[in-house]
Amino acid sequence: MTLLDYVVNPERLRTLLADESSLDFDLIDRVSRRLGSPAAEPLLDAYAAAEQRAVRRKLHDRVSVIGPGIGDQVVLRLTGTPWYVQRNMLTLLASMPTWPDGFSPEPWARHDDPRVRREAYRLLFRLPDKRSSALTAALADPDEGIERLALAVATEGCPPSMGPRLEGVAIDPERSPEMRALAIRALGGLRRPETLPILIEASQVKGGFLRRARLHEKGPELLAALGVLAQYWAEDDEASVALALAGKSDDPQIRAAIRRRGGKE
Repeated sequence: MTLLDYVVNPERLRTLLADESSLDFDLIDRVSRRLGSPAAEPLLDAYAAAEQRAVRRKLHDRVSVIGPGIGDQVVLRLTGTPWYVQRNMLTLLASMPTWPDGFSPEPWARHDDPRVRREAYRLLFRLPDKRSSALTAALADPDEGIERLALAVATEGCPPSMGPRLEGVAIDPERSPEMRALAIRALGGLRRPETLPILIEASQVKGGFLRRARLHEKGPELLAALGVLAQYWAEDDEASVALALAGKSDDPQIRAAIRRRGGKE
């Protein structure tokens, strides 16, 4: 054993990682490279306890390159630890291509802290046999961030049973325009007859006596509704009115909304 081996050891690395406010990542990297695999545990402990987002990001980059071989150590830190450690460990698992045998994120989707639940749902959405049930549960979660995450994932495909819930979000005036737009996009692929009136309402102001129909003012809901109409209801008579108006619009975003989804200008 050389003198350098006495200086460069896991405890030395722990000392360098001890004060989150003054981390010297150049030195940490040099010591970690010298240590090799024994650097994994001190880095993982520091990452688990990191409170500052910038520090977590830097430690995440360093821990994630170690590979899935640390998966068992990560899972061990999910039990009996503070919420932020559990969140950090779930985030780290999300960066791994595989997880330890027998691990399931489901218990953490029921955690008291929404920040932990959010990371658990991200993992569940990756599991084909859990995706549908996880979407349904996440969409009913009281945390708006989790609901928004579920809506974004649902735009890539969701079970038909979510239709009524999505329609409720799409017409809810208490939701933000962005949330309603996500719900509209998620509804498209379900092709529910009940959805068409919602899309027409979101895109078109119907004309009254001696007044022509016109589009709503541009916003997330209008663009989402036009895109779904163009992709799934282009042949419908009611939809064709809104699509024709969009095709003649002077606004390039409105015209692009129907073009991207397969409509024609």
